[in-house]
Amino acid sequence: MLYNNKEVGTIFQVSIMNAMLEGIYDGETTIEEMAKHGDFGLGTFNGLDGELIAIRGQFYQIRNDGTSVLADPKSKVPFGAVTTFRPQITHEINNHLDRAGLEELMQKLTPSHNLFYAVYIEGHFDKVKTRTVAKQEKPYLPFTEVVKEQTEFDFNNENGLLAGFFSPSYAQGMTIAGFHLHFLTHSRQGGGHVLDFNLSRGILKIQALPYYTVLLPEQKDFEEADLAGDKSQAIIATEG
Repeated sequence: MLYNNKEVGTIFQVSIMNAMLEGIYDGETTIEEMAKHGDFGLGTFNGLDGELIAIRGQFYQIRNDGTSVLADPKSKVPFGAVTTFRPQITHEINNHLDRAGLEELMQKLTPSHNLFYAVYIEGHFDKVKTRTVAKQEKPYLPFTEVVKEQTEFDFNNENGLLAGFFSPSYAQGMTIAGFHLHFLTHSRQGGGHVLDFNLSRGILKIQALPYYTVLLPEQKDFEEADLAGDKSQAIIATEG
């Protein structure tokens, strides 16, 4: 068993990715409540009002203009995941590493692609391409329509960090299969959802997560939504 203590081996997730695709962008779980379940993670805010990234117990809101601020503890989250980050693997990176290279490195460093992992990289980035979307108003459009108007940002020669999760392919729809990473600059003043990156040097830290807990929305929109079927292509289109 990877962990005898669920407190440091559990992903706590609010809602599921298929619900986001259907435009269910309002949740009841606050940042304050998320923090009770972990000090590391990512997500978004009600109405898609920015990207969420949590590092060392600090929760940041990355706004539509690419800038970031500390999140209001009372802000609510329609989709997000946190864990108590206690890495088991640390690997120094001295050569250039992009998203494809990260996946190859994960295969070498981890025992299986059938497990969930928390992933953290801190270092110097030649380039990071990120995106944010504008806050939405009801009636909400499907996520595939929202991202057509997303704003993209290029961070060049920046010190910063990537934080998020690697999820196995069978979890697609519940969450995002493969990597789901958010970026935050060293100054904590900018970032976003990661589309691509090139790291020149840094440190990679990985934690295996054998426990997975999901809090489903208690709302009519979720109960009546059509969440069945393979939505892999829609997830790929929205998550880059």
